[in-house]
Amino acid sequence: MRPSDTRILPKEPPDPADRSPGGRADGPGGPSGLSPVSLWVVALTAVAVVVGAAVHLAVVFLGLPVAGRHGVYYALHIGNVTPWPALSGAVASHGLVVLLLTYGTVIAEVAFPFLLFNRCTRTAIVMVMMGLHAGIGTLLGLPFFSLAMIAADAVFPPASVLRRLGDRMTRAARRTRTALLRPSRAPAR
Repeated sequence: MRPSDTRILPKEPPDPADRSPGGRADGPGGPSGLSPVSLWVVALTAVAVVVGAAVHLAVVFLGLPVAGRHGVYYALHIGNVTPWPALSGAVASHGLVVLLLTYGTVIAEVAFPFLLFNRCTRTAIVMVMMGLHAGIGTLLGLPFFSLAMIAADAVFPPASVLRRLGDRMTRAARRTRTALLRPSRAPAR
């Protein structure tokens, strides 16, 4: 076709060989590349882990002593999983912060499976859980668990929300990088 030719040609029908076994033209497993079964397995695993942790924290927090401590307070005093003892000590020294973190963790983990059913609350609870797992990774020194759970939590919100979150994080990283690499201005003598 010549560049001067302005006719609109009819769109060719898609080649049946390009379709996935399920009949979709977006590749095997849809646009994400994962089959619906694998997404369900990841989602159910994430929910099972969160519900198990919620039950454990609720039992510990509601009265069964574990080495004389309860909930988040005990976890902040375990020496071998605390990468930054000063940070954990600073958080543990404020009783109100420990109380809010413990109650917030239990409430978020118990509410997680129920709030996933509602489209309006799904994104909010997933963001809360991602923050909770980032906090676990930071305060308790469990980065691989935290990253795995954040990746599992990322199955739940719509792709548009994840794209916006990724764009914001990219912009924040660029701003931080440029601020750190900017030469400091020393006062003139």
